[in-house]
Order: sequence, then structure tokens, then C-alpha cells
Amino acid sequence: MIDLHVESVHSGPRGAFPADLMAQAVRAGATVVGLADRNTVEGVDLARTALPAGLTLVAAATVPCGVVVHGQARTIELRAYLMNLGDPVLLDLLARARQAREACARMMINSVGVRHSQLTWARMMTLTRGGNRTPNLLIRSKVWIFL
Repeated sequence: MIDLHVESVHSGPRGAFPADLMAQAVRAGATVVGLADRNTVEGVDLARTALPAGLTLVAAATVPCGVVVHGQARTIELRAYLMNLGDPVLLDLLARARQAREACARMMINSVGVRHSQLTWARMMTLTRGGNRTPNLLIRSKVWIFL
């Protein structure tokens, strides 16, 4: 079995740690796994160090891209496979995508914070510290839980 779209905790709160994903893949009968975290390649090295015998890891990344379809703005996900993980252009693209997600999260928190004064960016950052998860995705989930 080949699965080219697996996401770890580096994508958000629902993912597993890269080492755990590799073990789960082997138990499920996978022979090839593409670790395609959102806006980051941080999990690839962790997955490589935990790679069980018989499992091939494909380095990947998922990047949201804005497009216009029939005059309406949409977001699609672009996946890159087998790329150079140290490529400065790729790393810059991923960093800009993370910054855009954080800006969106800040706007959301500020908007909700108008009605709930205890909800601030500083409080959300405090609540989401720790672990290896992408902060803006955790913030999104914490906002909904918080409310």
C-alpha cells in the first residue's frame, strides 16, 4: 500500500508524531508513505530517524494557494513531493504561508475577542505553548473549545 498524504502534529492538533506515524504505517501494511505536513517540512527528519525497515519515506509538503475560479477566490492545496528540503525558495514559501495563517488566526481572535474580552492573542499563545504542533492551527481549535 502507498499513502502519499500523511500529516503529523506539525500540521495541527489531530496529527500523530512522525515516529508514531511511521510505526502506524507499517502496521497498516504501507510500503511507501509521503509525509506532507502543512506549511512545514519539520517532521521529515524526525520521520526518517524512526523509519522502520521496509518502509520508504517520501518527503512532501502541503501549501495552501489562493486561486480565482469563475471570479471567486478559492483556496486549493498544492502538494510538493521529493523536493530539496533545504531549498531557500521552498523554505521561504513555507514561512510566508505560516505567517499568513498566523495573520488569519490573529484576525479571528481579535474579531471574537470583541465579544469575549478574556480571549486575546496573548492568552491563546499561552494556551497553545508546548508540543511540536503548528501554533496557528492549535489556536483555531482552542478558540472553538474556548468558546
